[in-house]
Amino acid sequence: MKLYIDIGNSRTKLVEDNNGFGEITSILNNADSLYASLSACLESTVTPDQIVVSNVGGKKLSEIVTEVCEKKFSISPLFLEVDKDFGAVRNGYVQYHQLGIDRWVAIIAAWNIYKCNIMIVDCGSAITVDMVLDSGEHQGGYIIPGNRMMMQVLMKNTSKILVENSDISTVLPGRSTEECVTNGSIEAVISFIESKFKSLDYNSDKPYRCIITGGGADVLLDRLSIPHEYISLLVFEGMKIINEASP
Repeated sequence: MKLYIDIGNSRTKLVEDNNGFGEITSILNNADSLYASLSACLESTVTPDQIVVSNVGGKKLSEIVTEVCEKKFSISPLFLEVDKDFGAVRNGYVQYHQLGIDRWVAIIAAWNIYKCNIMIVDCGSAITVDMVLDSGEHQGGYIIPGNRMMMQVLMKNTSKILVENSDISTVLPGRSTEECVTNGSIEAVISFIESKFKSLDYNSDKPYRCIITGGGADVLLDRLSIPHEYISLLVFEGMKIINEASP
């Protein structure tokens, strides 16, 4: 069995691979409590053959994860790194190492699954959009705030905006300040994703596929008017592909 760990900006996710992925476990990235939370999550986990980690959460969180794994299993995790290329997939960043490892593994997974023109949307605290040609050439991408981050910025920088229940949302015009902020943030994200996809599809002689992943995708999936597919384990699929290709 292999254990895959994805340290994101706000949450750490874990999944076991025992001839197929199990259920995702997700915990908050609180540096003061991550050690205890992660230890509790791994309480009944059998010792894996290998622990593979993708980390965009910073050095402190990687140190905590390493400490827990070494104490619990006597195994030092393997931290994946971004490269210039992987097989036919080529990193589109001028300084390739600046691309987030979460985006890199998602790009590798999506291209290896479909091998066509792809737009990959990862919905987390921030929303990343990456475009990959059927040749494997990464065209670059975009990063925008996720809908919850937009709401947090509004509440932080204005004196009269307070959103207490952000789980109730539509794309209709709001009839209260709370609805206006919540619905507006959702509409902004949806409009951005749809406009990017339609522009790509229109300007290409080959159609694009829109692949969506990430824990924040639930509020978008039923509201998007463009064709799309949701793959919850896309990042883990990419981690597995890279790991299994390693000597």
